[in-house]
Amino acid sequence: MNEAKELAQADAGFAKPRLPIGPVMPDAKADAAMGPMIFSAWYVIAKSTDVGDTLTPIRVLGEPLVHYRKADGTPVVLDDRCAHRRYPLSRGRRVGDTIECGYHGFTYENSGKCIWAPGAPADASLNFGVRAYPCAERGPWLWVWMGPPEQADPQQIPMPDVLDRPDDTVCGYKLNPCNYLMLIENLLDLSHLHFVHDAADRDSVSVVPEEAPAPPNGVAWRKVVEEAEVLLAAHFAGGDPKRRVRQEDGTTQFGPSLCFGYQRRDPLPDDDTPVVPALIQIAHAVTPLDERQTHQFFMTVISDPLVVEPAQMLHLLQEIVFEQDVEVVAQVQANVDADRRQGRTEVNMPYDRFGLRMRRILADMKAREIDYAASSHPGNRI
Repeated sequence: MNEAKELAQADAGFAKPRLPIGPVMPDAKADAAMGPMIFSAWYVIAKSTDVGDTLTPIRVLGEPLVHYRKADGTPVVLDDRCAHRRYPLSRGRRVGDTIECGYHGFTYENSGKCIWAPGAPADASLNFGVRAYPCAERGPWLWVWMGPPEQADPQQIPMPDVLDRPDDTVCGYKLNPCNYLMLIENLLDLSHLHFVHDAADRDSVSVVPEEAPAPPNGVAWRKVVEEAEVLLAAHFAGGDPKRRVRQEDGTTQFGPSLCFGYQRRDPLPDDDTPVVPALIQIAHAVTPLDERQTHQFFMTVISDPLVVEPAQMLHLLQEIVFEQDVEVVAQVQANVDADRRQGRTEVNMPYDRFGLRMRRILADMKAREIDYAASSHPGNRI
């Protein structure tokens, strides 16, 4: 029996609130730029090394969660609201592997079941608790399943294989003030690199990506620029930023929650000197905080030894490059929210076809999710 099914069975014997999975933006006009909140997916909520004894809160899909690690190293994710008066459990304290609420002392085991409450007989078996979420660790992160526990399968976590170079890998985080779909479209459409980050030749922007094999509920593209400069990547590994090389880029979007990309560089036909760096891989874990805020956990690994301190590389990516993206998507979100025009409000180009396809995929995922809830859980809740 896998870990998710064990957890689903363990928490089935006591009462807890269900999650709403129907429409979640009743105050907002329907806009194709706004992705629906999809519960039936695996999302990153922390870097694994940041999960420990401390009760750490995070909000996902508008729901408050708390995570910690048991004494044996097993991660635990619970609803961050005491069943009594909804006080945050993250403001309570650890008692062994349990959580004691900091308000009235209600105590919960890792299944979410309440095992002690004031006024209850010491030997009483309490019939209530909080929701426990299936979770698992893949790659550098802790992932959580927000949908029906019986559907959770850790084998479906969308984490591809990456280079095993821990000394040449950096992990970071950004909070984006936008709907998660806007971040996905930003990551899928790299034509913005020249204009937002000054990081690509205009000639490379003119090369339109081609289709690549895509995962279920996802899209993928690749493109080859026969001659381009190495640019920023060279600074990390001691290469020549002005060197002309053949460059291949590829990006794959896995459902709502992970965007994985790579850049591979090879010498030109009349050049036999290896390119430094030859390969860069980057994974962006996209986790909606709510309808208009998105967690972005990212990791970058390069194929050659770093010649800069990892902290320097992280600062450049996290505080400069991705901060520029944050400023852009914030403005897009503000204009989408304020737009009262009728008719066609966006123009699309060939670069946009992958983002447009994700809009349809995510809408279909939401429809299937609602259908499953309606047939399996009365009240359209999980």
